[in-house]
Amino acid sequence: MRTKSFHLVHYASIILAALTHTAAAEDKDNPPFHLAPLVALNEVVALVGDTDPPLVLPEELELFKKIAAGQGSKCDEPDAVLVASGVADKETRELYIAKIKKITFISSKVIGLRDTPEKKVSLLALYLLATQFKSGFKDDQINIRTLLDEHKCNCVSSCVLFNLVGNQLGLKTRAVSVPGHEFLRMGDLMIGHLRAE
Repeated sequence: MRTKSFHLVHYASIILAALTHTAAAEDKDNPPFHLAPLVALNEVVALVGDTDPPLVLPEELELFKKIAAGQGSKCDEPDAVLVASGVADKETRELYIAKIKKITFISSKVIGLRDTPEKKVSLLALYLLATQFKSGFKDDQINIRTLLDEHKCNCVSSCVLFNLVGNQLGLKTRAVSVPGHEFLRMGDLMIGHLRAE
């Protein structure tokens, strides 16, 4: 069974590596004792052994392999996010991808012809707070599927959805991780309080 701590580390490592395209095939420049994510994941799977359901989905392992090979930019971001959230069935992922596309389409109408990226980001944040994050903040709610179904989020899941939608709309946000918090930046603008409180 997936523990919350393992799932959080697993989820964050896939999303941040895939979305920021920072993973490399070899980790020559890392400090001693650093383990590449794919190596670490294989070690964990070997230590835990077979579980039902599997600790790591085959699709998740494929994502790690692509990222390790420097092919993170070739991953379909919504699909990768859903795989990381444990949505194993391709048909179910397609339904959630359709939801994300609909959110993105409506968001494009909401931000309309605003003339600056800052104005677009502000309107997008207001729209997502009123719709997708409307049920409020919930500690440890990192699962994008739960966010799309129940509209509950924490800083991780809200940033992931905002980033997915924003990037499709030409808003070049990037994830930043600090102890106990995740937020997005776009240039000098911090998008850090995506809470529906």
